[in-house]
Amino acid sequence: MAGFFALQVQGLNMDKNLKIHERNTYRERKKGVDRIRGKMDSDLERHINDINKMIESCASKLSTGLKGKKDNIAEVMRDEKEKAASSDHKMSASSGKLSEESARCQRKIEELETEISNLDNRISEAKRQDAEYKAQAREYKKAFREYEEAKARGEDVAFTYITDPRLDSYL
Repeated sequence: MAGFFALQVQGLNMDKNLKIHERNTYRERKKGVDRIRGKMDSDLERHINDINKMIESCASKLSTGLKGKKDNIAEVMRDEKEKAASSDHKMSASSGKLSEESARCQRKIEELETEISNLDNRISEAKRQDAEYKAQAREYKKAFREYEEAKARGEDVAFTYITDPRLDSYL
């Protein structure tokens, strides 16, 4: 039969494993959110620059082809260049929400790591107490055997029975 503290260690280990699983889930979520945010920032800017280069190239060819007769058409095209992603309200709001989610995940990860550390400390203490109670149970059993042997030899001996129910679980 497992002792009181051995059972406590098992329960704490189960709690710890659940916290580790939850922390790993948040780590993966944060990693995914950060990857999306990074792609938004880098890929979108690159695509905007590519589009703007194409607009500029077309406007230049149009200006060259018309030889200044219709420069205002080329200027209208240049006015239609894409703005930077950071100036787009919807993109900026999306990026902000992703940043908030990443920060929320990071806070949760840190909170779970604190809980895991606390569980580790409690597990260590329960293991220490388990070892201590096992040693006390061995001493108690030895003393009880000596009492039984002395009684069998007819000696007048007394024995104090345990009163700690946790120690009883080790006998």
